[in-house]
Amino acid sequence: MNKNNKNENINFEKNSLENILNKKRYFASDNCSKVHQDIMKALFDENNGHAFGYGYDETTNKAVDLIKKHLKRDCEVFFVYNGTGANILAISHILKPYEAVITCKTSHINHHETGGLERFGGNKIIYIETLNGKLKVSDISKNLREIGDEHVVQPKIVTISQPTEYGGVYTKEELNELSDFVHKHNMLLHIDGARIFNAAVFLNETIDEVIGDADILSFGGTKNGLMFGEVIVFF
Repeated sequence: MNKNNKNENINFEKNSLENILNKKRYFASDNCSKVHQDIMKALFDENNGHAFGYGYDETTNKAVDLIKKHLKRDCEVFFVYNGTGANILAISHILKPYEAVITCKTSHINHHETGGLERFGGNKIIYIETLNGKLKVSDISKNLREIGDEHVVQPKIVTISQPTEYGGVYTKEELNELSDFVHKHNMLLHIDGARIFNAAVFLNETIDEVIGDADILSFGGTKNGLMFGEVIVFF
């Protein structure tokens, strides 16, 4: 790259950033919106007295109980900082070094999380081209032809986004079909639920209904008005 091209790139990036900052509304990500006022009030109300650290406080215990109540299934709940961390920690915790995750090409774990799983988990991502960012059983089955071959990475987790990066949602029927197929082939279903509340509102269903029979859930809070924070749920 010559000097002129380099300067042009710097000016372009600077102008693009200024255009973004000058906008009153920016919809590239829910993270651009403010913290919900009810969250700010709750944080203010909690900021008094003394409490045990490292998750042993009463507020954390209440939050865990509330999550379990709405998910309506036996599960373990772990709080993490952000969505990328939730996905990477959840998936890499399960996979052995020779195992892989199957997902859409457009999924965050493959695209916008910039190689995080491969770097920190050391596991291969098998991504599938789709028209609308939704995985189908027929898509997954094409990648299960060499199961048991020690010379080939073995798919163990299928991960989907609910809703997808294109804004689509999986219906109950679609979720049931996917989870039945995944479990039949001795795999696990992970749902990236960074925007899970959007799916629930759109489908007019409860949280437990929009995740179906998932084994692992990245449960989003940042994109639902929190200051920060996600949850990993193992069922």
